[in-house]
Amino acid sequence: DIVLKLGLDEKEKEVSRKSTLKGDKIEDTLLLNLENLFPGNDLTFNKLTNTTGELKNSKKGDIILRFGPDHALHGCPIIYEMKSDDSFFLTSDNQTKSATHYLTEAMKNRGCKVGIFVMDKGTAMHNKGWKRTLTIMGDKIFIIWDPEDPNTDWLLTVATYIAIGRNKPPENMINPKDREAITNVTSELEAEATRYSKMKVWIENIQRDADKLADNIRIGAEGIQRCIKHAEKTLKILEMDSTELTNINFDDVNHES
Repeated sequence: DIVLKLGLDEKEKEVSRKSTLKGDKIEDTLLLNLENLFPGNDLTFNKLTNTTGELKNSKKGDIILRFGPDHALHGCPIIYEMKSDDSFFLTSDNQTKSATHYLTEAMKNRGCKVGIFVMDKGTAMHNKGWKRTLTIMGDKIFIIWDPEDPNTDWLLTVATYIAIGRNKPPENMINPKDREAITNVTSELEAEATRYSKMKVWIENIQRDADKLADNIRIGAEGIQRCIKHAEKTLKILEMDSTELTNINFDDVNHES
């Protein structure tokens, strides 16, 4: 009952999300959700589509996170690159189809020290390296996110906090003790995110097994009903009455039970 009620709550969020985002591009969906997940706190998200950056004629980098003047990371933005393309590999020698290379270029183009690559779950091919929902490679973070599923928004939250923790403010802006505290918190968050990601896989496996079990129970129930109908039909054909069945013995029945 609890799971059902929670599911209904999530369904309401999903319906609201789809109606709000109907007709929007996937970058707009990402922007809206980031703004909802991080309201205020001196953080500003801006869409960069169709604007060139520091590299010549390059438009790489979809959304940029900037920090306000009172924030320790002011002047140290974080870039998000969003892709819905099943031809992209996590890493590849073909730089035009490598998410790692693409994010590196986006970071250079937008003057960012840390970047987040957001891959649409519908196009994240397992055989192209997208085996984990969260992958961290130093200053680059890769997540597999479903624009239509609010249950995957935690990945945006975790990736952003990890990126903030790995971002590097000017040396004179933060003392060593505070820097160490940030590093510790980031490490704990990364560990919890990894654990949650593994749990999610286990839950999905359990769900698949439960679905198989339910399907076999349904098939078995239908089979039993079919056998009963066949038995009734056979008895009618033999024109047996109840007295003719009294001497039937079943060797495999435990009478004591």
